[in-house]
Amino acid sequence: MKPFKQVVGCPFCGEKTISMLIIPGHFEDKVSRGSGQNSRQSVYVNEKREILTGCSACGKSLSQVKKALSGFLEQHAQKKCIMCGKRPPHPGWTMCDDCAEKFGK
Repeated sequence: MKPFKQVVGCPFCGEKTISMLIIPGHFEDKVSRGSGQNSRQSVYVNEKREILTGCSACGKSLSQVKKALSGFLEQHAQKKCIMCGKRPPHPGWTMCDDCAEKFGK
């Protein structure tokens, strides 16, 4: 999926004026090259959220809004299972419990 922008509410005044960039979780190819050998792996990159603007309604700066929303971003940047992408993984694993049983740990 491509990155997209979303407008969210200000934590101070509640108006929807703050622009946020969301980069969904995805797989990237990691290439290693050496003398006479090459290697390619697929690596899962977690979802990223970045606040782009401050609030134009109440006048709060970008740094104030980032500080106020830091807990919100950590809470909503929930990791997903690398196999099914739907459920959160078991703590310490990259797969959910169901996928771990099917595909091994």
